[in-house]
Amino acid sequence: TEGWSTDQQAAWLEANGALWKPDVVIAFPFENDIVQNGETMYGKLPKPRYAVDGTLDNTNLQEPPPKPFKEKWALPLLLLGKDQGSASTTKVRGASRAIKTEFMAVLNDPPEDVGYDQDLDHTRGALKAMKATAEELGARLILAPIPGKAAIVESYRDGQFAWQVLRGLDQAEWDANAPVEQFLGMAKHLGIESLDARQSLAARQAELEAKPEAGSNSTYFDVDWHLNAQGNRALASFLYDSLDGTPGIPAAVAKVDDWPAAKDTSGGLPGWLKWYVSLWVLVGLLYCVTYRDENAVASFLKVGVMIGLVFTIAIGGTRLIGMLPPSTATLAMVGVIIVILGFVAYKLGDRIGTICELLKAFVLRGHWYLMPLVVVLLTVGSLLVVAASSPLVAPFIYTLF
Repeated sequence: TEGWSTDQQAAWLEANGALWKPDVVIAFPFENDIVQNGETMYGKLPKPRYAVDGTLDNTNLQEPPPKPFKEKWALPLLLLGKDQGSASTTKVRGASRAIKTEFMAVLNDPPEDVGYDQDLDHTRGALKAMKATAEELGARLILAPIPGKAAIVESYRDGQFAWQVLRGLDQAEWDANAPVEQFLGMAKHLGIESLDARQSLAARQAELEAKPEAGSNSTYFDVDWHLNAQGNRALASFLYDSLDGTPGIPAAVAKVDDWPAAKDTSGGLPGWLKWYVSLWVLVGLLYCVTYRDENAVASFLKVGVMIGLVFTIAIGGTRLIGMLPPSTATLAMVGVIIVILGFVAYKLGDRIGTICELLKAFVLRGHWYLMPLVVVLLTVGSLLVVAASSPLVAPFIYTLF
């Protein structure tokens, strides 16, 4: 659920907890919840916020209205964009660019204008309200903060997290474990039982990385910080080991004879290889049908080599670029494109003059409405002409497509 932070969990428990007659209530806060707990709005809609004493700060809440048209379909979302309540950024001294405000929880000294101390107070208020509701329900409340990926995966912490999320901020200025420590500190202060999954997840992560076939897989998504299926299984296993046989857990739930086996995703062909083979067969057949006079075996080999070069450039180039800091990676990518387009302009030679005359003729005749079509056709045509006449640069041009 979008924007589902600790205060919304507390409000939900107050409204719906009795229906479940819970024996145990486990809350799973995450690092960006702290900043969100200090907000009264998420996007365009009001959200609950608790005062430090555990009472609702704002009671003027409403049911979300029906989604507008642009949020019901993928195409309007793509073209018009979607409001994100957590997309605000904050300038932090020492960072190359503004940092998303939701990551203030990892900074040792968040900027004063963010109001992070107040966010912590509102988070304590939400936890206090949750504790009061759990006591009324006669349930055992447990706080189990989910550690961020940067707290578990060292390569992510020192790489993508440090450069892309925190914008190159000096590592002495932040601590990936700070959010979990803050939640555990609040739980201790409020007398709430807590579970710390970091040691268990870190051990599982080390085991996973030690496997030869692990590759780039990790306990968490490679793209961002959310738990994937494997990470959820690891967290569930930790909870099971921690809670099995403890007071408050019904015997029918605690004694599970066998967990379902994890789906083995290590076998089979890699995704890129499936695409390669499919394209090779498809394009090879089309080539053979189009050029019947050429040897079929040689045609298939030429197509396979060309597609292989494109895949090598695309996959290898992406991984090489990913090893660079974001600012350097952007310059490198722009530089490669400029070199390729410069070579295209050089190979076109006198044809550029003809292209300019054609564009000038359309402009002088007032056919502005045709310009987008003409530009696209000329661009694609020029690239194909150069690709056909220069086999060495052809794979790079096809990769751009």
